[in-house]
Amino acid sequence: MTEYVDIMKETGVAVVDNYTGRDVLPIPSNLAHPNGITPSYGTYKRVNVVDLADKFAPPEVTSFKIGSSSSQVNHADYAVPAGSGQQLKTVPVASPNQIIITFNENVLIQADHLTVSSAVSGSTYSFVGGTFNYDDNVKTATWTFNTAFPADQLVLTLDDAVTDRYGNALDGEWANPAALSSASSDTWPSGNEVAGGDFIFRVTILPGDVNRDNVVNITDLNTTVNNSGLTPAIWTQGEMTGDNLVNLADKNLVSNNFARNFTTWPGGGMMMMS
Repeated sequence: MTEYVDIMKETGVAVVDNYTGRDVLPIPSNLAHPNGITPSYGTYKRVNVVDLADKFAPPEVTSFKIGSSSSQVNHADYAVPAGSGQQLKTVPVASPNQIIITFNENVLIQADHLTVSSAVSGSTYSFVGGTFNYDDNVKTATWTFNTAFPADQLVLTLDDAVTDRYGNALDGEWANPAALSSASSDTWPSGNEVAGGDFIFRVTILPGDVNRDNVVNITDLNTTVNNSGLTPAIWTQGEMTGDNLVNLADKNLVSNNFARNFTTWPGGGMMMMS
């Protein structure tokens, strides 16, 4: 149902639009009205009202997840935590090949607005053969890469060419932690409340890191050996292939990545990106 409101000159003029179901916020009287409506002092004007928070506020990132498209993987999408070095904690998802980003409002977005690169080698992961989907019901974009990400420290860059329906550019600034031990980092949503600014986010992929301390060592190997044959099982019990069973395949992941240490970020330093 369309909302209507009576607005006096003293409060400014509301934006006219065909938007429904939102709270009323008047435009400050010193701003020009797009349709030129200026009711006289002491009179009322009945207008169709658009939510000005949507009209003037830029879109922000409110959630970041890593998932897997493999039907064989028995792991849920992982919502990467924010606010500390826990953001860098090993992602507990087998065959991770999906990037899932949610916004505070619907956006205009394309597949090539996202770039995924390695902080270790500097190389970029190809999206050739991948699929992209945007669901406006949940304000969420999903990139499904053709192959799973290997052990790596990933840097994901979402370009501020992403806009909302009013043309406001993504407000994406994000201060990443420098290490797993970092006491603080940015919290959701992204941005500095000003339109414009790429969203650049760090995550850690490390198959074989059973206890998720960002190091693959004898502790992880012992867990997979001691829990061999366990089913059902979860990542921290040694089940890292997504088949709900701790077996030789999990032990091989430990062996293949043994001695990798991703507790600190290449280059160090908390990174405020824009």
